[in-house]
Amino acid sequence: MFDIAKSSAEENLAAAQRKRMRIAEEKETIRQEKAEKVARLRALRLASKAGEKTKKKA
Repeated sequence: MFDIAKSSAEENLAAAQRKRMRIAEEKETIRQEKAEKVARLRALRLASKAGEKTKKKA
């Protein structure tokens, strides 16, 4: 009886840990995507400003 309960509890714990890891991986993926987007937009903004400065000088 105790073996069945222990086994069931261990399975539930393992499932919860797998779920927690999957969620953490998803959050990390989202964080990376946002960081890449910000970096891309920053690069575009800087390039645009650099282009404006060269036009003003000309």
